[in-house]
Amino acid sequence: MDDAIDEPQFKFNRGTMKLSPELPKSLDDHDGEISSWTSTPNETNGTNGTHSSSLNETTNSDDHNDLTCLRFEIVSTKTVQDDNAKKYVTYVMRVRLDGSEEDVHDTRIERRYTDFLELFSQLKQEQPTIMAQISFPRKLLVGNFSQESIACRSTSFEYLLRFVAVHDKLKLSPTTVAFLQQKEMTEVRHHIANQQHSLAIPILENTFRLLNKFYTDRHPAVLRALCLLVACCHAARSPDTERYAGIALRRFQGVSDFDLLQYYVPLLQLCATLDWTRAHKEHNYGTIIKERLADMKRRGMKVDGCLPLLELLLQHQEPKRD
Repeated sequence: MDDAIDEPQFKFNRGTMKLSPELPKSLDDHDGEISSWTSTPNETNGTNGTHSSSLNETTNSDDHNDLTCLRFEIVSTKTVQDDNAKKYVTYVMRVRLDGSEEDVHDTRIERRYTDFLELFSQLKQEQPTIMAQISFPRKLLVGNFSQESIACRSTSFEYLLRFVAVHDKLKLSPTTVAFLQQKEMTEVRHHIANQQHSLAIPILENTFRLLNKFYTDRHPAVLRALCLLVACCHAARSPDTERYAGIALRRFQGVSDFDLLQYYVPLLQLCATLDWTRAHKEHNYGTIIKERLADMKRRGMKVDGCLPLLELLLQHQEPKRD
């Protein structure tokens, strides 16, 4: 990270962060979308002490299971002509989870041949032994826009993503993370710079859901996308602010990675300003969150003088492909 907060004077146990006062269970399970999580070093899967991801925000399980499979499908294509009158084909890929419960979130990304080629080429440089198991369709001198060529490429692109998804060294590469979100994050930053937060929200929702299908609940890319979604919802005064804020609060209960913890205090400070009108009336969440901030300050964490969540996130660039 470009700008890290001061190192805390105490250390977190690897896997689970516990701070008092605890948020009431009714907030943790807000709208039935947030599930419990505990982990020890021997149980972790992936990076940063994170546990396996929940299938989506409507399920109650944090673990992928044998009944669940990530599916990639090119659902449409179109030929586009750029400003220089150069034509190319864009491919719309739908990413969904097949399992015991229906994946209700239709998550899609749009990429072109050169995006898939760059993903393949970079991963081949990083992991040549693994990537030697698959091939990639070559660019044709003629016939790039034929239905046969487009159909063949679509099948290859679907297989490439399936292959990446089942090999952790490929899946966890910054190259893959960038492929899944870099284009959208560039658009999001453009909207935010123009104070068009409401336009950034649906893009961030799609990106968050996509990353959450692909990675663990507490993978850095997932949490950054979620925090940016919360901050944009708050800036746009969206009615979904509370829902996503509740999810983010629950996710951070299990975070031990220092680079991610720098977002936790600004997240709590944002949440302290919410009314929590949809929560149970007997719980005063604003007071509870403020007490948590005070407790963190007593423990030696930097609380005062932190940048607002949105500003902090904008300072930190997303990982890019080399």
